[in-house]
Amino acid sequence: MGNWIEVELYRANERYMELLMDMARHDATPMFSLVGDIREELVGLDPASKLRVAQRSYLLIDFRFKDEPWWQAARSGTDESPIEMWSSHFPRGAAVEVARRVLTLAWTAAGLRSSRLGSQSGLTSGVAEIVRAMTLEEMERIAERYVACMRPRWEERIAIWRRLLEAARKEDSQTLQSIDLHGAQLLAIELMSKGG
Repeated sequence: MGNWIEVELYRANERYMELLMDMARHDATPMFSLVGDIREELVGLDPASKLRVAQRSYLLIDFRFKDEPWWQAARSGTDESPIEMWSSHFPRGAAVEVARRVLTLAWTAAGLRSSRLGSQSGLTSGVAEIVRAMTLEEMERIAERYVACMRPRWEERIAIWRRLLEAARKEDSQTLQSIDLHGAQLLAIELMSKGG
């Protein structure tokens, strides 16, 4: 099971990198400010570098995995916040497929009660409890309806993203390992601060 999860995590990251790269190439005003900030680095990634970026030990994607009230409302269908529209050149259907992959990983982590996979995906324990009680069909509904909630992890930490993209481009495995460790530390701190 562990090997399947690792492969799926890498695939989700890879597809999300394709989404970000497409936004950088085609969207004059990207949905995510991070894409505008690192546009040059994203456009300059070749396929091998993209794979090196994707092969992190954690998801490069967040889906409000620390927001327990939002997940409760989304699950019950009582979320009254306006649904953010998908406003990118990248096809919405392809983005929904990435969201489904991400949420399937989260659902698997919650169902297995895997603290390692939970931390790799950034799930707090409260969100994991909600997700564990959901059906896969409910997760697919959330992926479809709330696809714009799928955001780059650490969207506000431009320096991390620049360092990651540069290390991947230069094939700098030592820096990539250091980035993995730093990412794991950031996730642990975030989860502890949210009681997760």
